[in-house]
Amino acid sequence: MIEESNVLSHLAQAFNPELSETSHVDNFQKARNHLIRATLDLNKLLLVELKTALDKVVLDEKKRLGFNKADHDVIKEYSEFIEKSRNAKRHEVKHIGNDPLQSIAMYEDACHSGFALYLSLDLSKAARVNKLRRIMTAKEFLWGLVVGLISSIIGGVILYFFQ
Repeated sequence: MIEESNVLSHLAQAFNPELSETSHVDNFQKARNHLIRATLDLNKLLLVELKTALDKVVLDEKKRLGFNKADHDVIKEYSEFIEKSRNAKRHEVKHIGNDPLQSIAMYEDACHSGFALYLSLDLSKAARVNKLRRIMTAKEFLWGLVVGLISSIIGGVILYFFQ
């Protein structure tokens, strides 16, 4: 929001008729720089949100069943997404102030990879998988309870007769 405000302020000054032509050009350049910074920051924020959303699904073996892809493809694409993200960050840190447009392009590429993977997630399929997991967990609990009760009854009967 601050960068957006700065862009608008410099654009307003760039069209201020009371300023010199040099000030107009200078303000256009400053507005451009703030716009580039805002774009870079937004791409980084988007990348963080994508990673957070994908981590919840990809890193859980059972939740990965919600993807419309083979498990190994999901892991491979997620690894590529992470690698592109790291490369973008390395490039940004290495070229601070020198090459922000290339950093933006690299972040955008990483975001596109993350989106492509996230869009292959079938939310209805994931919901069905979660429902089946809950049913299976409930059945396992009930079977354990029944076996425990039967074991307790048998143990009680054995103790009663052998006292």
